[in-house]
Amino acid sequence: MNNFTELQAKAKRSWNGLVAGPVPAIYVGAGTCGLAAGALDVLQAVKEVLAAHRLEARVVPVGCIGPCYLEPLLDVQLPGRPRISYAGVDPPRARRIVESLLVRGDPLPELACGHFGANGDSLTAGIPLFFPLRPARPTRRPCPRHRHRPRRRLRW
Repeated sequence: MNNFTELQAKAKRSWNGLVAGPVPAIYVGAGTCGLAAGALDVLQAVKEVLAAHRLEARVVPVGCIGPCYLEPLLDVQLPGRPRISYAGVDPPRARRIVESLLVRGDPLPELACGHFGANGDSLTAGIPLFFPLRPARPTRRPCPRHRHRPRRRLRW
């Protein structure tokens, strides 16, 4: 085996352990926009709930998940199930989400903003796909030909 093949096999094992591991994974959007919106408080609240209920889960602070206007984002993925995303999460809401999903198995569809996975899973019933989400408001971009209007030249 060459070095590339070994690295590729190691990366696949690591990825499969992350995605299809035996314990739930909780991802907190901790990019710059997430940190500014309070992601560190959400991260601390998640860790407190796990400790209080003696639950095992991988808590992973991640970088930018995408739509900054939804920060702080909290994603929960149960083993072998789609990842469910919650937006605008504050510490009390983070506690409620983690307790509900990991203790009672209720994903709280009324709080979820989307999921990453195939439709048809019973856990994601009533939760839309994450990526078709629209921006908060329509964006307008200037047309390049109007950005720089030609100036009149003065002749002496």
